Amino acid sequence: MTKQEFMSQVNVLEKKLRMSLSFGYESFGEFVIGYFYDEKERKWKVFINYDRTRHYIKLVTENETEVYDMVLKLMRYNIGRDEYDRFEKEDRKKDSR
Repeated sequence: MTKQEFMSQVNVLEKKLRMSLSFGYESFGEFVIGYFYDEKERKWKVFINYDRTRHYIKLVTENETEVYDMVLKLMRYNIGRDEYDRFEKEDRKKDSR
């Protein structure tokens, strides 16, 4: 996958995502998905942050294409979770009526 194809898919998915994106540098903010190139190790790293500064490196690789695939996978997974949570809240509202 090229970077252009990756960015095209990101532009579609990020509209549904309730997390921030960080491409090109490591971020420690809450609710962030991203990737960066570690100059010391000469490897690409994909990370995800949740609340309370929980920072997880999900992939370390020399292959930039693998980075794009993993970032998209994490975005899709978290969109799915958000949509599930939204439906669950709507069901609770219906049950409480």
